[in-house]
Amino acid sequence: YANDLLLKVWLYGYLARIRATREMERACREHLSLLWLTGRHAPDHNTLWRFWQENRSALRKVFRAGVKVAAEQGRVGMIGHAVEGTKIRAVASRRTVEHREALEKVLGRVEASLAEMEAAERDEGGEYRLPEGLREAEKLRAAILDSLAKMRWAERAHLHPQEPEARLMPCEGRQDPADNAQAVVDAQAGIIVAEEAVQAESDIAQLVPLLEEVQAN
Repeated sequence: YANDLLLKVWLYGYLARIRATREMERACREHLSLLWLTGRHAPDHNTLWRFWQENRSALRKVFRAGVKVAAEQGRVGMIGHAVEGTKIRAVASRRTVEHREALEKVLGRVEASLAEMEAAERDEGGEYRLPEGLREAEKLRAAILDSLAKMRWAERAHLHPQEPEARLMPCEGRQDPADNAQAVVDAQAGIIVAEEAVQAESDIAQLVPLLEEVQAN
């Protein structure tokens, strides 16, 4: 599919609040506006996802171009701006988030169990063969060490194995894996003039970078 066709689908999705690629795929077959925009082509969700993943920097340029058009038409006043952040839940479940403290406790128990099993095997004498239970414990130990290494590298106390970029954030009264979406809106016509998605749990440090983004846009 041509890039301009896939871009039309994504822009339509943003305007119609269709954010899931499977829903966009269905809309390409059912929404009259999209049937017209795409010339009755219907890209599947994998195609739409790959386009978005491979062209994220280009899509940011499209956003900036939209801001410039709005400014040229006098829709952006550049006098008053409203800055706001919102937590967007990740697909990952909070029940499967790994916590450093809990992993370190489990690691201690696994290593103690391994030491006991190895001592028992050697006391029995004869040819030493690694028993099945010991092999499973070794795999668990390796998996825990790998997760702890990833946490140290990311300088974090929790991590989700499937969505490592998401962080535990307050979402409607409870802690969930989420991203922190930030937006700056121009007061004149309510047009978004800067945006960013960050992994910081707090909004405190976002004001200056967002105002710099406004100037850049």
